[in-house]
Amino acid sequence: MTTSRSPDDIIRAMRQIRCELHEDVAGIVDRAQVIVEKAHDYADWRFYVRNYPLACLGAVVLAGYFLIPARPRIIEKQVRLREPPPPPTLAKKRHNATLLGTVGGVVASLAMQAAATYAKQQLGTILNASLNSGFPQPSKNGKHGQASASGHNGGDYFHD
Repeated sequence: MTTSRSPDDIIRAMRQIRCELHEDVAGIVDRAQVIVEKAHDYADWRFYVRNYPLACLGAVVLAGYFLIPARPRIIEKQVRLREPPPPPTLAKKRHNATLLGTVGGVVASLAMQAAATYAKQQLGTILNASLNSGFPQPSKNGKHGQASASGHNGGDYFHD
């Protein structure tokens, strides 16, 4: 079923479409101008301050918090010069300086002193015994006795 239209019907339909097209284009242009005006408003910071003052205040506070540096903290440091490392013996002594090590050192020191005193006493006893047995004792008058013979280099030997 084809309907045939007359040329007058076609011309009338075309005029109507052109009128509607002009109205549609005018509506689109009007809408575009409104969109452009809103875009200009949205791009302007004063629009937000007028319409959203508390939100803008909060944004400014946050920006200030993150952008402004904190107060510098003054930290005083004591500069210490490096000391040379201690000799190995001192380092070893410091390393072993525990309570047990300290007590053991004191006991060992006391034992060494006691051993030295005992050895000194024994050596004195031995030396006194050997001196008393091989040499004459002085007499009461301070002389060592009578000379009995002359030595080969002119010295006298004394006997009791």
